[in-house]
Amino acid sequence: METLLTSYDPSYPQDRDPIPNNLPASDENPDIIKFTGPSQIDPDSPIDRRICLEPLPIVLPVNERVVLPTDFTAGSNWRDRLEAARANLPITLAWELLRLDGSPSSSCNSPFRRDLNPSFSITPDGQRWKDWGTDEGGDVFDFIANAMSLPIGDAMRVGIQIAESGVLPLGVTPGSYVSKRRDEVLREKAEQRKLWPPMNPPSEAELKTIAELRGISIEGLKLAVADGVLVTTTWYREAAWCVRSRCCHNCQARTMSGKPWGMIDGKAKTLRGSLGCIPIGLPADKPIIALCEGGPDMLAAYDCIQELGLRDQVGAVGMMGSTSNFSSESLEHMRGKRVRIFIDRDEAGRQAAAKWATQLRSVGADVDGFEFDDVTRSDGKFVKDLNDLVRLPRCETSNSFIRKAFNFNN
Repeated sequence: METLLTSYDPSYPQDRDPIPNNLPASDENPDIIKFTGPSQIDPDSPIDRRICLEPLPIVLPVNERVVLPTDFTAGSNWRDRLEAARANLPITLAWELLRLDGSPSSSCNSPFRRDLNPSFSITPDGQRWKDWGTDEGGDVFDFIANAMSLPIGDAMRVGIQIAESGVLPLGVTPGSYVSKRRDEVLREKAEQRKLWPPMNPPSEAELKTIAELRGISIEGLKLAVADGVLVTTTWYREAAWCVRSRCCHNCQARTMSGKPWGMIDGKAKTLRGSLGCIPIGLPADKPIIALCEGGPDMLAAYDCIQELGLRDQVGAVGMMGSTSNFSSESLEHMRGKRVRIFIDRDEAGRQAAAKWATQLRSVGADVDGFEFDDVTRSDGKFVKDLNDLVRLPRCETSNSFIRKAFNFNN
């Protein structure tokens, strides 16, 4: 039996089926995330790279390792008991026994987060659940894992005991486990943010350095500064430029030298205490949003907005990683807006674009995507993202692609 979701993130335990034997082998599952579009570029007439990010089925890959409940001895009928629990313990009953907030139904509020509008679904047979706001889902074991913040193996053991006894295992206290854990995490992150270094608007010299590093005009950078998005600081004894959310709850830093962060490695580092579910930017007064992945692409979007005179219509928004999800509060700020996602030219970028499109459509946003396939740089390599496109030597072809990328009239 194939299990289909609209997107897949292996970092979430709820997106892994603990009993994969009935699924086809992974080498039988070709990559089915495809984006339509011409394969050639006519230099005299650049092709519109806009694509429709419709929810596409993605087959969950096989997990060869089955997590065994620790209370099952070798030779016992653990697999039969696991399958029986999956079939006989509906998610609605698990919800009620754990005394989670809300009422389970085919359209209800998520018990795992603050959900301003119903975006949680349970199938009529009670066997599967889906959170359309975060694109998470799974079976009853995944539900228990989310509800109690447990590893999937522990959730399987708890689920079997509930299914066989009809009551909660000894020592399991009902309540909103995730809400309690979330409050603790938020308090911890708030304390970590107090340790952030002072941040200031960049000086003219710092703007010039950033412009040279990223191939972005100083005028475009000044738009980001005016929005409070671009700041500078000293972190780990390194001069750094940062993109920071307006609420100051999410911040990602890069060195002014353009080099990795030495001992901590990596070119981009998210400061401890950041909330990745909060986008950078998110202007409330703009009807159109250019959504990018990462700080450099976001600054490139500012550059294009400035160059094309779109300051009053288009706002730049950045998610600081392909695994990030929008918070329900952030999604409300995007309600009904026109959103274009600039897709990084890799599998993670395409997966993220499909996921974000699904989340944004849950609040009525009009979403499409723009990809960079077949656009090449002077060294013959493909343009992989918006910052790469902006850094191309300006000519009629590159200028036409930028105009196409920011043409929201079609």
